[in-house]
Amino acid sequence: MKGLLMWNPVITSVHATTNWQHYGGGVLNDTACCNVKYDPNNPNCRHVTHAVTAVGYGYENGKAYWLIKNSWGTSWGEQGYIKLIRGIGNCAVGCQMQAIPKCSTKIDRPAQCDNYFLLKNTNRSTTNDWQNYCDRVQIPQVDPGIVKSPDWQGTGWYRFEAPLGTTLALSDPGANHCGTAAPGYLNSPALPMNMYSTLDIKIEFNVQPWPNYHSSPNRFISGKVTNCDDFYVFWLQDTVLCNFRYCAEN
Repeated sequence: MKGLLMWNPVITSVHATTNWQHYGGGVLNDTACCNVKYDPNNPNCRHVTHAVTAVGYGYENGKAYWLIKNSWGTSWGEQGYIKLIRGIGNCAVGCQMQAIPKCSTKIDRPAQCDNYFLLKNTNRSTTNDWQNYCDRVQIPQVDPGIVKSPDWQGTGWYRFEAPLGTTLALSDPGANHCGTAAPGYLNSPALPMNMYSTLDIKIEFNVQPWPNYHSSPNRFISGKVTNCDDFYVFWLQDTVLCNFRYCAEN
């Protein structure tokens, strides 16, 4: 179904349980319909009860999901949409489907999805406390004791590698975390849901240890993020100050 969604929305049947009726947001893993696909007469479609439209997919808090538009009005779910866990056939999603015809051109895989640096230093995770690392190739002489992060290669495209995390932190981890004093995180958490799409992002660094920088524009830096299907890559710049560092989370 992922391949079809590159081109068009997809109408699919599902088994909508009462958990769907009470859905209010987040990624739904509906255990009440986790076995609907096991039917000896039709192993892919059992007890499907409802038709919906899959319009995209993505990740939220490390969980892969299908983004589905329902027909129950905008007061239901997330303004009429549901995020259904992806990859386990939950609620028989995709067992019967039909792409909605739409004229479009082929979407090429962006070069950055195959050409990137890895951020894999485990102390970069939100679970780690302060260390003296900075994501800057040239460390200013006025910052004695600060060292360049061992996995930092300068401005470019980066992929966060497990187990430290799979994305740039989506919320403020607090000062003195991620192996630095001022960790960087997405100022307005938003990741592109469509395959091979790219969004401009703003990254903020927690400068709580330095009151003089609380209103400084230097605590922000621009970047980009691309959805490479099963992972994200981020265009990250050398930080303006040290010790600023990009933070990772799952």
